[in-house]
Amino acid sequence: TIDAISLLSASVSYAFKNLNLGVEIGYEGNQIGQTNYRVNGFTNYNIGKWPRKRFLYGAFVEYDIRLYRNLYFTPSYHVFKYNYLKTGPFQGYGNDLNREYTHNTIFQNRQGERYGAKIKLPVSEKVLFYAELGYVRNHLEVNSNFIQEAYQVESLEAEYRTFNYGFGC
Repeated sequence: TIDAISLLSASVSYAFKNLNLGVEIGYEGNQIGQTNYRVNGFTNYNIGKWPRKRFLYGAFVEYDIRLYRNLYFTPSYHVFKYNYLKTGPFQGYGNDLNREYTHNTIFQNRQGERYGAKIKLPVSEKVLFYAELGYVRNHLEVNSNFIQEAYQVESLEAEYRTFNYGFGC
C-alpha cells in the first residue's frame, strides 16, 4: 500500500534576483500507522495509533533557474519544526504505561528537513503555478520515561523519510 500525506501550507518569501528566502506554516495529515497489526496473536509494536495530524513551521531557501521564457526549475531546501495536534495519550504498545503522555511529550526534538525541486510557471506578477517533488527527513527523539526496558541513549533517536510530490498556486 501507499500511504497518503496531505499538506496545506502558506508561505511568504522575499526574492533577491533568483534567490528566494521565506518562511512557511503548514497543516499536515497522513494515514501512516493507523491500525494495530497482529500476527499469530502478537502485536507489531512498530504500528499503532500514531499521530495523524501535525502543525509545521519553518524557513526555506530556493533558487530559480530559467528553463524557457516563463518556465523555471527551482531547487529548494526547507528546515522545519512540528507539533502533533492530537491531544490524547499515545496508544500503541498495548499496555497502560504512561497513559498521561501526549504525543508531543513522548516525541521530543521534533524537526525535519526537505530537499526538493519545483517547476514554476508564473501566470502574472504575483501568481504562479508549480509542481513539486521532495525528499523529507523527519527527526524525533522518544522521551526516556516512555521506555520501560533497558536502552542506549542514542537508540531514542528516530528518523523517518518520505518522498512527496505536490501541486500549488
